[in-house]
Amino acid sequence: MTHLTKQTSVFPLLRNLLLLLFLLTACADSTPEPTPSPAVPTAVPTWTPSRITATPHPDPTPFTEIPIVESELKEGAIYVAPTGDDASPGTLQQPLRTIQAALEQVQPGETIYVRQGVYREAITLAKSGEPGRPITLSAYPGERPLIEGDYQLPTGEPARWNNEIEPPRYFVWGALVRIRASHVRFVGFEVQHSLGRAILISDGETARIQDIELSDCLVHDSRHSLVRIMYADNVIVQGCQFYHASDYATHSRSLDDLNWPAALATIDATNVIFRENIVHESWSSGISPGLDSQNVTIEKNIIYDQMGQQIYVHRSQGVTVRDNLIYHSNQPAFRRFDDPSTCIALNNEEGFDTDATVTDVVIEQNIFVGCKRNIGLWRSEGSGMPIENVRIVNNTLVNATSNKDLANAIGLFVAPGNFQNIRIARNVIVQAQGVLVMAPDNLAVTFRRNAWSAVPDPVAQSDSDSIGNFQLQNPNAPLVPGTVQPEWYIPVATSTTVLNNLGATDFYQPRSWQLPTPKRVTN
Repeated sequence: MTHLTKQTSVFPLLRNLLLLLFLLTACADSTPEPTPSPAVPTAVPTWTPSRITATPHPDPTPFTEIPIVESELKEGAIYVAPTGDDASPGTLQQPLRTIQAALEQVQPGETIYVRQGVYREAITLAKSGEPGRPITLSAYPGERPLIEGDYQLPTGEPARWNNEIEPPRYFVWGALVRIRASHVRFVGFEVQHSLGRAILISDGETARIQDIELSDCLVHDSRHSLVRIMYADNVIVQGCQFYHASDYATHSRSLDDLNWPAALATIDATNVIFRENIVHESWSSGISPGLDSQNVTIEKNIIYDQMGQQIYVHRSQGVTVRDNLIYHSNQPAFRRFDDPSTCIALNNEEGFDTDATVTDVVIEQNIFVGCKRNIGLWRSEGSGMPIENVRIVNNTLVNATSNKDLANAIGLFVAPGNFQNIRIARNVIVQAQGVLVMAPDNLAVTFRRNAWSAVPDPVAQSDSDSIGNFQLQNPNAPLVPGTVQPEWYIPVATSTTVLNNLGATDFYQPRSWQLPTPKRVTN
C-alpha cells in the first residue's frame, strides 16, 4: 500500500455528518417494497399508456427450425399442435390441440412436445413425476411455442394497491403457467402478456414441492412477476431470458405507492439456482432471494436496468452471488427517483411475521457497473435486525452513477446498522467521479487488501491496500443496454490487480463457461 498518515479526529466527525446527511436524503431508496395500506382512495389523473419495447439484442445465431430425426424424440411422447384436436390420441401425426389436455394425460417419466404456434390458455402442471422419472413439458426440438395471455389470462379479481384500480395498471394473483407438482421440467417456451404472474412455482404453504427445472425459456411483459418460487425445494432456472416484469407500473404513479414484485423471486424456498440467465429492463427488482429462503445461488447471469435493485437479498440465508455481470445503463424508463437503482442490496425489511434475517451471504467474482450504489448494505429500516456473516470478495466495482448529486454515487455503501462479521476483501473499486466508499466506523465491518482508484475514507483503509490507476481495459465505455462486455473491466496484464489476484479474477482468464447469449426477442 501507499502508506497514508491517519487523519486527525476531525475526520470521523465530518464523516459521520456526511453519513447523516446522506441517509436523510436517500432513505426512500432503502425501502423498495413498502407494505400496501388500506388508504382512502384518492383521485388519480387520467393516464394514457405508452408502449416501451425491450432493447433489441443482436442474435448471432438466427432462430431457425432444426430438422428433427424422429428417433431422437422421446418414445411414447404426447404431442400438441395448433392444428390438433383434443379428441385425438396425441401422437406426432394426430396431436392434441391444448397443452392442458396433454397435462391431464401425462404420466411420470413421459414427455409432452408442443409444436410451434400460439396457445392462448392458462395452464397448470398438477401431476408429479417421480425421482429419476420427471414429467417434461417441452417445446418440440428447434421450435419455440408461445403461451400468450393477451393481458386477459389468468382470470381473477383485480389486485389493487392503495384501494385504486387503474386499468390497465392492475394485475391478478394467478399465473399464466402454474407449476404445483414435483419432479417437473418446463423447457423451451415463450411466455408473454400475463395479467398476473407469468410463471408461479408453488402448491401453497401446506404442500411443498421439489425438483423442478425451468430452462431455455423467453418470459416477458407480465403485469406481475415473471417467475415466483414459493414453498419449493431444489429448483433450477437456467438459460432463460426475462424482461418487462411488473408492467402494470409503467409509470405515472408515484414510486412511493408501489409495492412491486421482483422479476424473479423466492419466498420460503430452499436450494434454488438462477444460472446463465439474462434479466433486464423491468419495473421491479431483478432477482430477489426473499423471505425465509435458504441456499439460493445466483451465478453466471447478466442482469441490468431494473427500476428496483438488480439483485435484492431480503431476509434470506445462505445466498451466493457469483460470476455475474450486473449494471445499470441509466435508461430513463428504468430509473428510480431519476437515478439508476442499486446493483445489489442486502436488507431486512420490517413488517413480516418471521424471525429470519439476512445471514451467510457470499458476493464474489462479480462485475458491478453504473448503479447509484454498486453494492449496498442497508440499515434494515432502522429496526436493529442484524445482517450477519457476509463475505464481499474479489468483485470489480466501476463508476457508480448519480444524475442528481455525485455525492450519492457510491461504489460501496454500508449504512449504520446492526452488522455482524462483514468481511470486504480483495475487491477493485474504481470511481472516475463520485464516492469510492461510505461506511460507518464499525468493528464488525472489516476491510482488507482492497484496490482503490483513489485514497478511500480512513474507515475502509488497511495496510494491505493498493491505490492508483489499475488500467482497466475500457472502464468508461458508454453503457448501451445489452452490449456491455465483462472484458471492458479486466485489467491489463501488468496491472497490480492482476499481479495481486484482486477483483473479479474469474473474468481475467479463459473460462470453461461463458455468459449467456441473448435469445430471439419478438417485440
